[in-house]
Amino acid sequence: MITNNFLAHYGVLGMHWGVHKTPIKDGHKTLMSAKSANMDTWGKDSKHNILYVTGYSGSGKSTVARQLADAKTNVIHLDPYFEKMDKNVSASIQDKEFNAFLNKNFPEYKTIANPAKGERHSKEWWAKVDTFMDKTEKFAAKQFYKKQKVIVEGVQLQDSTTYPDKSFFKDKPLIITGTNPITSFLRASKRDGRSVITSFQSGKEYAQWYADTYKNLNILSKHANAKVGSEWVKKYLDTSN
Repeated sequence: MITNNFLAHYGVLGMHWGVHKTPIKDGHKTLMSAKSANMDTWGKDSKHNILYVTGYSGSGKSTVARQLADAKTNVIHLDPYFEKMDKNVSASIQDKEFNAFLNKNFPEYKTIANPAKGERHSKEWWAKVDTFMDKTEKFAAKQFYKKQKVIVEGVQLQDSTTYPDKSFFKDKPLIITGTNPITSFLRASKRDGRSVITSFQSGKEYAQWYADTYKNLNILSKHANAKVGSEWVKKYLDTSN
């Protein structure tokens, strides 16, 4: 949510987006209702080696990522890099190759999720975020030459500050999970308990966050010309693990 010209929430401490263990078969239904764009370009060259997956919290992004990944696919969940999480949980969902790349090329990445007091949303913090996203894309380009694909999933992708210019996605492989705000809210609430609401200052603030996400996803969808029900869905459902 944007408040007073700065980002107030990517999410909520304790929500643990992307770490819940939803059965892989549930990804089939999520994929069938998802919007997608440029799926035929995924892995064709180093500039299209990332499949971006975004949507509401609780919309099944992580499930979709696991559904479409094989043993040679690097899956990058953005949550542990942007939110304070349990160290064991965070470590369990981070890609080891990507972390090794960051440790060598951008060791400051650890300060994004754990910034110095008062630094979050500062110009310095956003500069680190921009560098992190740039390094992510360079990592994906490097993996292309190893014949490995990359999936980057997170609600952060739709945010108006992480990627303020949504035209970036106009030719990128993209999936926007199709679960509606109410269903996503109920799933996230069930997954995370009362913390999903009480971590916000008010229920109104939480509702505003979903409203902002709804707006951003629509903007993203228009820029990417994402559509529901493309034939790629059947292809990936037939060939994925």
